[in-house]
Amino acid sequence: MRNQKGLTLIEVMGSIVLLGIAVLGITYILQQSSIDTKSNEKTDDAVVAARNVMEEIKSKLKSNVADTTVYGQALSLSNLRNRSSATLYYPSSTDRRYELVVHSYATSLGTVPITDTVSSNLDTIFRRVTVTSKELSTSKTFELEAYIEYH
Repeated sequence: MRNQKGLTLIEVMGSIVLLGIAVLGITYILQQSSIDTKSNEKTDDAVVAARNVMEEIKSKLKSNVADTTVYGQALSLSNLRNRSSATLYYPSSTDRRYELVVHSYATSLGTVPITDTVSSNLDTIFRRVTVTSKELSTSKTFELEAYIEYH
């Protein structure tokens, strides 16, 4: 036999199999990356919706305003001042992708001394407010909590 140069059929088939495995692995990684990106976008939407509600409450709870509107839906600030809850939907009440549940609780912060003879009861100044944002398609939740001045 002569000294033949080149690849045998088995070597070519082995190379194709290895290349196929590599391509499948890369495809799987890209697919998972795409799924994770979509999940993160939904989480970001939930966080933004909860923060917007919290900021609206924070800006209006201290005032004498009885109600406010968030995402085109009425939110009773009077009820939130008196240990209540409310439910909103994002982006709107007709297009329900996220359920936003707002809870208002009494605090247990106690009193702090202002001077040697004067102290202030923080429980009469602040409310603990939580906004829970739940994606309705997956039931994935995000909760935001803050102590908000209300008097």
